[in-house]
Amino acid sequence: MLITIQIPICDLRDFSVESIKRLARPHWPNPIGGDFIRSAGQIVRNDESLFCSWMEENTVCEFNNACKFIDDIRNKELIPNVFLSLKSRRFYFDGEVVGKFEFIFKIKVKWSKYGQGISIKNFNKLLREIFLLKVKVPYNNSFRETKLIHSGKYLAEFYFKASIPYTKKLLSKQNVYVKHANPLIFIESLKLLRLDKNFKKMPFTFDSSTLYHKWETFNNIQLRYWFQHVGKLEKRNELKISLLRLHASREVLQVILNSIRNNLLSVDSSYDSSYLNFYLNTKIDKYFEIPSEFQNISVLETAYNAEKLVFKSNFETIYNCLQEQAKLREIRQKELQKYLDIRREIVSNFTFNEKVEVKGGNIGDNGVSYSITEILQDNSQKQQLITEMDSLLSSLKNKAESPNELMEVANLANAKLEIENGNIEEAKPFLSKLGKWSLDNASKIGVGVALAFIKNYI
Repeated sequence: MLITIQIPICDLRDFSVESIKRLARPHWPNPIGGDFIRSAGQIVRNDESLFCSWMEENTVCEFNNACKFIDDIRNKELIPNVFLSLKSRRFYFDGEVVGKFEFIFKIKVKWSKYGQGISIKNFNKLLREIFLLKVKVPYNNSFRETKLIHSGKYLAEFYFKASIPYTKKLLSKQNVYVKHANPLIFIESLKLLRLDKNFKKMPFTFDSSTLYHKWETFNNIQLRYWFQHVGKLEKRNELKISLLRLHASREVLQVILNSIRNNLLSVDSSYDSSYLNFYLNTKIDKYFEIPSEFQNISVLETAYNAEKLVFKSNFETIYNCLQEQAKLREIRQKELQKYLDIRREIVSNFTFNEKVEVKGGNIGDNGVSYSITEILQDNSQKQQLITEMDSLLSSLKNKAESPNELMEVANLANAKLEIENGNIEEAKPFLSKLGKWSLDNASKIGVGVALAFIKNYI
């Protein structure tokens, strides 16, 4: 018998310019051999992933160093005649939002001569003993100890720090963009165990395998259980991997929805939310309906049907809420565009007459030294700044492709608008979000005044 405990994580960093971005390697979802996650482990081939589909879980990280068991659990007798050992620890990330830590335990049962195995009471006790195993997770050159069932928060924080540049200085609350979600326990056995009455049998089989499911609350954590009575070994991993991935993906959608409701993420019309809008409109459908290119794969059909039966209307509500957020964003975008058009018309009727003292200066791409104070106080230099920012904005608009580049275009446009209106203080936050891509383009097209001005606030 094998028991897999999955702890999903949700990585929201691509949806916010506030957060530190991930390292380029490992290159998820298909990292190359030799890659690794710092302080966790190597990228290895996933031997269980014989089934190639939209899951793409051909390689995983063996996070042997990221979560260690305090006690020796090699062939450990947790309850009488039942022995546990750790088979593997693995981590997978889909390259966008969905990640999952999975602990796979091998269970050996000493069967009596009368064929008696684990009673219902002892089986439930076995699961609780596994949940309460003590683990330690790396933290600031030390470790934090906790129970396995409560390790999600620490593992999410560990992954956040392990996936950013080592020398990057962390700002307060940066790790809020990587969150953990509710665990899943997946049990697979060649023998049909006696299960408690809360396990509900699915009204279908797959290659002679039968599925059972139940919900449970343990230590204030909502848990899901799948029990798979394995018929044919050839297909058991396919169904298991599909159900594990669907659980992680749908839990992540709940985290996204909660983050929108709590104002951690924005679905307004800013470029900051452009990738979130793209994700809501193009990605979430595949977690509710089989992607068209995989319609004929029977194992996926079984997995999706099982999910629909156990979730009933719960995730339909989540799906509808997320779709509604995407529609609201389109409406807000049109409203904001009208507002900006009116604002530009009003601004064009005013003259910039506010003198703002800003200390310091910088060197433009032509080697000329520009004083920031002079630029702001001298009408001719101020007008040159606005003209050059307009030229830079046009250049960036034509070159922007990625969500990050689109965000820089939006920030530059907002900064220019505030400067035109005399609101230098309001322009500073937008200028501070510009990066190397904007600076490089400013240098290439020869807008020295704009380049010096932007550098002063980055």
